[in-house]
Amino acid sequence: MNPYVTPAAPIYDPQTLVSQVPSNNKKKNWWKYPYFTFLITLIQVGVFAYQLYSNYYYTSNPIATHPINFMIGPSRSNLIHQGARFVPCMRQGFTDSPVECLQNNNGLGQPLCPLPEVCGFENFSNGQPNQWFRFITPIFLHAGVLHILFNLFSQLTLGGHLEKYWGPFRIFFIYFASGIGGFLFGGVYAMPDLPSVGASGAIFGLVGCELVDLIQNWKYIGSPGCQLFKLVITIAINFALGLLPFIDNFSHIGGFIVGVLCSILIIPLPSRMPKKVILIKWTFMAVAFGILVYLFYFGSTAFYDDKMRESCTWCKYLNCLPVFPICKNPISTGNGL
Repeated sequence: MNPYVTPAAPIYDPQTLVSQVPSNNKKKNWWKYPYFTFLITLIQVGVFAYQLYSNYYYTSNPIATHPINFMIGPSRSNLIHQGARFVPCMRQGFTDSPVECLQNNNGLGQPLCPLPEVCGFENFSNGQPNQWFRFITPIFLHAGVLHILFNLFSQLTLGGHLEKYWGPFRIFFIYFASGIGGFLFGGVYAMPDLPSVGASGAIFGLVGCELVDLIQNWKYIGSPGCQLFKLVITIAINFALGLLPFIDNFSHIGGFIVGVLCSILIIPLPSRMPKKVILIKWTFMAVAFGILVYLFYFGSTAFYDDKMRESCTWCKYLNCLPVFPICKNPISTGNGL
């Protein structure tokens, strides 16, 4: 399963914004190319190649066919084994029931294996699920060929333009904070029995960065209202796609919110701004920092609190509409990725 972002560049091109900011507000930077964007993309492509090899090793087929993965990629159990965010591997209280094995059974039913075996990573310490690192590892994984193509296209176009303007360190921070924040938010509210992978939360954080950049440079941009409208349409389209199975809307939402807050903190104002504007900026930075700390604290505690999930019984409909069998009962149907 996972969040993916449809190509946003044709609707809203960040280069348009950058090119319209006056030259006295631009700086000559040592980074000529988007090094971080290229590096993270190369790593994700390499990891995806390993994912296909791993699925081939266990099933003699790089693509899951029993059941079929419509993203054209590994099986659900293989994604879990490779590090997808899968709540039963991360905390107690959801299920210790067997899940489908990594090995294929030649189509003769779905064999079941103990949860620790499928979760992998040397099983569980103390015999209890505690794999917290699954908030990080899914950023490098993808559900299939279609998924990685959509994500990397958006990542290279949006992330590449932003990095060339704001530098690799700022984009690195926004990217990973948003990716982790997105999976943390999804871990609290999304369906716990569906695995989630992908860089969409991180990419939505970059969309949040673009929104902050647009607002801060509002007076330097031709037709800023039109640019904002295009960005809102892009967000709305991807939110609608997040209602489909295997696409984590909560990672989109969480990543976007964290991206906005991080960008308020580290994306500077244009030069020569009035003192009043600078004071307002510092006020927003202080508020954003407080909210960011609270959200990560809230997420890390709420993830282990069943009452929080139970208090929002309708949240699951924002992530996976129950018109699909996998959304009604993901564990028992075995139709996940």
